[in-house]
Amino acid sequence: MNNSVSEFDVFDSLLRTDFKSFVIKVFNEISGGGGYIDGEYIDLICDYIVNVINGNQTRLIINIPPPYMKSIIRSVALPAFILGHNPRAHIICVSYSDDLATKFANDTRNVMTSDWYKRVFPQTRISKQQFAKDDFETTVHGGRFATSVGGLLTGRG
Repeated sequence: MNNSVSEFDVFDSLLRTDFKSFVIKVFNEISGGGGYIDGEYIDLICDYIVNVINGNQTRLIINIPPPYMKSIIRSVALPAFILGHNPRAHIICVSYSDDLATKFANDTRNVMTSDWYKRVFPQTRISKQQFAKDDFETTVHGGRFATSVGGLLTGRG
């Protein structure tokens, strides 16, 4: 019997546990695989977000100009990462415009339906019953809802 660990297993484990590695993979997925430029600020943003995920920090404001990946990190990668670890989570993402909110929701859905994501997070799947462009649900009733600053949020809890 061969007990060796494949490169996929190691890489998948890294994507499952290291948020920055996951962010880079998400960027490459939604950008077509090109243009990622690393920076220390990405390490810093990811470290702060991991502190929030782990409950060590309750509030976080990210103030940097466009286009430094803050939207991809917090509105695409973070919801996919959280739902990968907890498919029952309920996430609301608010953007300044409806078009942008929808774009980020579509990007998150594209990541979560990719083969690599399904391999990294085999317990998380998007439900075919709730697959709207800006409001999708996992098979265990978690999900991601997108709206804009002027959009409706009433009744979402």
